[in-house]
Amino acid sequence: MFYLVTYAINFVKVNDENIKEDVAHVRLLDTANFANANSFLASLKQVKKLRITSVEWDLEECSWFDYYEDISNTIH
Repeated sequence: MFYLVTYAINFVKVNDENIKEDVAHVRLLDTANFANANSFLASLKQVKKLRITSVEWDLEECSWFDYYEDISNTIH
């Protein structure tokens, strides 16, 4: 069984005197043991230039043969 995991990552970025709040979305395909999701969440701890305020996620069961054009391993 496969899952489509969708993350909404809320963050604050501070540049000199500017403060910017934003949300980044990322979708990835994962198996039932969530190895990709666990790796992705662990990598968020390495982010230095942003302050992550919250991470929300949604799971959707999917088949290997489903087509999703917006799945990637990069933050959009």
